[in-house]
Amino acid sequence: MLERCNGKNREEIDCAASGMLCGTDPTAVDMAACVTWGQSCGLVSSVGVCNGAVLTRCNRNGQLRVIDCGERGARCAFQTASQRNECTDACRDRSVAAEGSCTANLQGITRCVYKDGAYAVETDPCPAGSFCRDPGADTFSPSCSPLCTGIALTGRCAGDTLMRCDGTQIVTTDCSASGKVCAWSDVQGYTCALPGRVGGRVVNGRITYEDRAPVDGLLGQPTPLPARGAAVALITDADGRAMAMATTNDLGDYTIRYDAPTGGKLRILAVAANFTAARPLRVLRPDGLLHSLATPTFDVADSTTMDLLVTERSGVAEAFNILDVMVTGQDMVRSRVGVATPRQVTVVWGMDSAIGTFTVPGGTIFLLGGLDLSGHTVDDDGYDDPVMAHEFGHIIEFFYGATSNPGLGHSPFDPLVPTLAWSEGFADWTSSALRGDPVYTDTNGLGGFSFEIDTTVTPANPAQPMTQNITENTVAEVLWDLSDAPTPDDDPVAGKPDDVLRVERNYFAGHPGDRGFAGIDFVDFLDGYFILNGTANCAGVRTVVASRSFPYDFAGPAPCN
Repeated sequence: MLERCNGKNREEIDCAASGMLCGTDPTAVDMAACVTWGQSCGLVSSVGVCNGAVLTRCNRNGQLRVIDCGERGARCAFQTASQRNECTDACRDRSVAAEGSCTANLQGITRCVYKDGAYAVETDPCPAGSFCRDPGADTFSPSCSPLCTGIALTGRCAGDTLMRCDGTQIVTTDCSASGKVCAWSDVQGYTCALPGRVGGRVVNGRITYEDRAPVDGLLGQPTPLPARGAAVALITDADGRAMAMATTNDLGDYTIRYDAPTGGKLRILAVAANFTAARPLRVLRPDGLLHSLATPTFDVADSTTMDLLVTERSGVAEAFNILDVMVTGQDMVRSRVGVATPRQVTVVWGMDSAIGTFTVPGGTIFLLGGLDLSGHTVDDDGYDDPVMAHEFGHIIEFFYGATSNPGLGHSPFDPLVPTLAWSEGFADWTSSALRGDPVYTDTNGLGGFSFEIDTTVTPANPAQPMTQNITENTVAEVLWDLSDAPTPDDDPVAGKPDDVLRVERNYFAGHPGDRGFAGIDFVDFLDGYFILNGTANCAGVRTVVASRSFPYDFAGPAPCN
């Protein structure tokens, strides 16, 4: 019999009449109640009982469990979310994990830490010049990323907070303060826009792809990287119609706003292309279609998060790797060649591309695929960043400079016709300058080959004239020494890549002299180098050129006295 006061009067309740027992209330240890016998758990239900820091409860298998929360640096308390007593602490109260999460202003990372015998929530500020980047397929915990490196061109939407780069610092704008929302604009990138013009619903996420870097001439394990500058389309599942589009920033993030009635099914389509004026690029299949991959379907909703990892198994990851290298190339054109709106570059690649790797004057790069016509694995250049970056060097020649390349076969260490040696050596150097790495690797099913242009010495013949046949590696080695400052610079010329690229646009693209072999060659480059950069570095350049025994006479239009 349960006796208790109902606030005014004493009352008795016959628990047995309802098949229950009088016992301790499982939800309040200092109160009695009619409770159900729980077999091996006795009167303790799955809700559990807290006795100080000790939690007693019945698990789903009908077994009694006694847990000392205090031994775990926690306390026992009733949790509204789960509607039962649990071990909890300051971290669980705020749903903060050990991996942490970005603070609302993206200026730090809030993490759960264990110290002094208890769990606590601490916030580590991001270092000056960085901001907190949310986790994704390529990074499984928040991290502090350098300012502007991920959002310099397109900006970024963090909810309705717009993040833009102003030089080297991020400037944030609360779009909602002016009654606007953060959205994509084909002209401005991510910007604050009026809700009625961009749609009331939003889908955002991160696009990543699996890259495979070369290791000892072979490809390494797949590693997720952000799909930088990729076009993203919101499409209807029923007919594939594009409702809205955006472009990922360099973190792979995108935000798309749209209007659609409830009940429909949508997908996100990631496309290996960039349709902005700053990075005009297309990566095509051999049949002329763009490489792309769609997410699973999702319902129309006010807010949706939809990430996509483009796996190697999908057959499309290499297309996004190609896009990534070309994005870096277009960035070089803008920042170092000095062209604000680069010309469109098209790359043709597919697993069955077997016509070779080369570039045509119209601005199309053809890359070998992984299968020949018999289905055998051969030379796949879709993951060979040095190879495609080399081809981008020819894009610079065709679009912004000039070339006399006769289009013959070549090998890095074989003496070549001077016009061929110059063009291929310049392309080798472009590959290294683009990647910041003097090592060139071309993988294939047999292991491929590699060479480097920093410490390797491939000499010319000092006893022959400067119109002699030379190797492309001789050219690339000298160009690297003229442009590898500040580090690692082991030569007397403190030059930058701009000093080399300036010759293409500001000398070769005009009407250069022709003192060496007929056509544009290494001699003409050195002449243009001194015309544009001055003769203050004469002594240093003499040392660099002499290190490869090339007999340049230093008597060009801007002679070194």
